[in-house]
Amino acid sequence: MIPPACRVALLLGALLFAPGSYANDTEDEEDEAPGFSFNGSASWYAMRDQPSYLSVVASADHNDVHAEGRYNYEGRDAWSLFLGHNWSGGEDWTWSATPIFGGVFGSTHGVAPGLEFSLAHGSLDLYIEAEYLISGTAHEENYFYSWNELGWRVLPSLRLSLVGQRTRVIHTDRDIQRGLQAQLTLGKVTLGLAAFNPDAAARYTILSLAAGF
Repeated sequence: MIPPACRVALLLGALLFAPGSYANDTEDEEDEAPGFSFNGSASWYAMRDQPSYLSVVASADHNDVHAEGRYNYEGRDAWSLFLGHNWSGGEDWTWSATPIFGGVFGSTHGVAPGLEFSLAHGSLDLYIEAEYLISGTAHEENYFYSWNELGWRVLPSLRLSLVGQRTRVIHTDRDIQRGLQAQLTLGKVTLGLAAFNPDAAARYTILSLAAGF
């Protein structure tokens, strides 16, 4: 059952990001038919000195409205649900920003405002995914999560990136986990391999599979 605090957070998010709260910029946009898109990813964390685990993220977009669910992201056996609104623009430099707000439940309880942001120019790109968990149990449990990528698309189907993340799920002596990532895109499917903390004893590997349609 979703805790009351999380249910309130989701209701506030629905009101904040309701499509009727925003006017389209042009008449052409008003005439466009509603569109849906779906994305999902599964990441296997192959740990060296801790139990390995699977993290899953699924999202759906309807025009500018964004909905997202996560498992094993804010904590082991934790679930989270978010609502947000998409913005994008640019020509030479293209960008997109999606502020999100939602609730976390399961092994971890609370609400979380966050942001998903990307910036691209030519073959280079930047991606930031961040959220601040406000715990529903204790102030000491508040935590800032982030996942960051600085990427270079070597080929249309191959992307290399520097990656870093701050998470409470993985326990090491480093506040910021850092590593290298390679991604291969085949049609609508992307395969990923990331090596974190390669110079430390607490190194680990992430194998990922993502798809969108």
